Amino acid sequence: MKTYRGSCHCGDVKFSFKQDEITEGLRCNCSICKRRGAIMGNFVIPPNDLTINLKNDDSLGLYEFGDKSAHHYFCTNCGIYPFHQTFRMPDHYRVNLGCLDDFETDGLSVDVFDGKSL
Repeated sequence: MKTYRGSCHCGDVKFSFKQDEITEGLRCNCSICKRRGAIMGNFVIPPNDLTINLKNDDSLGLYEFGDKSAHHYFCTNCGIYPFHQTFRMPDHYRVNLGCLDDFETDGLSVDVFDGKSL
């Protein structure tokens, strides 16, 4: 297992987790994921396995829509989406691979999840 570290653009929201080597990504075609265009991890992180460090108590914003079963987090300063809690596995997280330090998403195999049809 490797420790991955990441942050939003300005660094107000930082996070880390342990995971096997990341070799694949995931995109979702739901209305919010389509618009933000991020490549997420194709794995989920249990709540106790994601360490979140905030510069300020109000650094992390939350956006919910529809039935509010998924929780989409963003930095209140720079607006970047670092992670979200999933619809299918409540309280578990997926991370935005583009926010990881020293990690390139170019060349990753990326599957598409049909969230639009849910």
